[in-house]
Amino acid sequence: MRIRLPAVVALLLALCTAGVVTVAYRVVRKSITQSTTERLRSAADRVAAALTPSARRAPADAQRFAAVPDIHAWLASATGQAAAQSRVDSIQRATPQMVGLLIVRSGGGEIAAGSPSATQVARATPRGVGPFVATGDTVDYAVRGPVLSGADTIGYVVQVHSLTATSAASTVLISQLVGQNVSFLIGNANGSLWTDLAKQVPAPITPAEADLHGKPSRTFAGNDTVWATVPVAGTPWVVWIAQETATALEPATSLVKQLTLLALLVVIFGALVAWWTIRRLTAPLDELAHASEALAHGDYQRRLARTDAADEMGRLARSFNAMAEEIETHHHELEDQVKDRTADLEKALDDLRIAQEENVQRARLAMLGQLAGGVGHELRNPLGVMTNAVYVLDTVMPNADPLVKDYLGILRGQISLSEKIVADLLDFARTRTPQCTPTDVAALVKHQVERLGPLGNVTVNYDFADSLPTANIDPVQIGQVVFNLVTNATQVLVETGGAINCVGRHDGNGTITLDVIDTGPGMPPEVAAKIFEPLFTTKARGLGLGLTVSRMLAENNAGTLTFVTAAGAGTTFTLTVPTVAT
Repeated sequence: MRIRLPAVVALLLALCTAGVVTVAYRVVRKSITQSTTERLRSAADRVAAALTPSARRAPADAQRFAAVPDIHAWLASATGQAAAQSRVDSIQRATPQMVGLLIVRSGGGEIAAGSPSATQVARATPRGVGPFVATGDTVDYAVRGPVLSGADTIGYVVQVHSLTATSAASTVLISQLVGQNVSFLIGNANGSLWTDLAKQVPAPITPAEADLHGKPSRTFAGNDTVWATVPVAGTPWVVWIAQETATALEPATSLVKQLTLLALLVVIFGALVAWWTIRRLTAPLDELAHASEALAHGDYQRRLARTDAADEMGRLARSFNAMAEEIETHHHELEDQVKDRTADLEKALDDLRIAQEENVQRARLAMLGQLAGGVGHELRNPLGVMTNAVYVLDTVMPNADPLVKDYLGILRGQISLSEKIVADLLDFARTRTPQCTPTDVAALVKHQVERLGPLGNVTVNYDFADSLPTANIDPVQIGQVVFNLVTNATQVLVETGGAINCVGRHDGNGTITLDVIDTGPGMPPEVAAKIFEPLFTTKARGLGLGLTVSRMLAENNAGTLTFVTAAGAGTTFTLTVPTVAT
């Protein structure tokens, strides 16, 4: 009640006064906007009328320059060009605002004075007054007038004028025409260039708004600007005069400020009276309500100050303070107990987690050691027998067919590689140091794929950059990693078919990245979370050591092995290895 009643009174007063102020402002704004628009259009008409004579003087100026004997003789008979050139130079120098003068003879030839840029402007100007052209930091325009000899046109005189040279006097004249606090610009009717008579400026309006298409004028009254546009007769120019809406509406704004101030005083006075009245009735209850809210939100130190009163509010304040003190004491005791129990529980959970992880790791390592011993015992003997058999065959068939020799060599190489793999598996626990040599990654990948033999309906694609640098790795260890990755991808695609993409790239930071991408079904999250764990496998056959050993071998070679997978989108294994230092 202490807040609502003053707020309601203030709101009602504010709505009434706001309605009055709004209606008054809209009426005054509409009237001022209309009068400002008419005034700007009238000013633009006056400026355009003041600029119009420059277009009408073009033929007379041309005849005046051509009446000079030396110039006329050259135009009429092409004689005395040097004298004509000298006279043109002196005329141009004597006229500061004229930065260029071009005399064109109908029979061919021209005489130019002034800067080369002004001469270019003169040549591009059609008959009459040309458009504004930006030349460096200045804005120029040209006027072309014919030179007549009787009824024949014997040439043209083109004058190039600089707005900068005449801007001071022109600005004073235009300021007198348009008045104070008014912006004036003149530009080409197609909107290509605008100037304030001193320099080129950004376009104030769009080309469509500047192009009047034969209309005498155009006006606009917007939220920010009131402006009028009028064409300059006989020229491709258009005059734009504008005034900021805020400046034009200053009388309306002043009226609104005065009315608003008066309304604000009325609202404040009404709210203060209502607030003072209700405060005397609700102050004690309000203090109790705030103290209760603070206590509910955990502020146990909040107390009431009216404890010395002898009425009912004093008794209520003393009872509330006693209750708050007792709650605060019990709260602190409970917080201390919770902190102690939480710390003990967190420590117990950490100890339990560490013990579980250690037990699982020890169990896996023990099982892995037994498995490695079994594999070494079971595979080394058959591999030794095969080695002896190949040796015997090679000995008893010294003159065998070359193809047989090649296959015996392949068997011998594969047996040697198998023996090394068995040895690497047995050395898993002791992490054998890699024998790093400069290695061609592309050749290594292709060789490991060839080890798999025919792949049936599985296609292997290679994408290796020609500039791929040499890797500094153990080719046997990293070759085993690549072999495991390609084997896993092949097993995923063996039933449905698909493609394996091997992509090698240089990251530019001293590493080579190899992506082995399959188009298989991907892995679900529960499988992906355990894919690198020892003895974890989803296959009917296998020990689940391939990826575990692969990641270990990659890290031994100062590299990494990661993967990205999504159900239905395939799996990408990424192997990074260092390059040879340069």
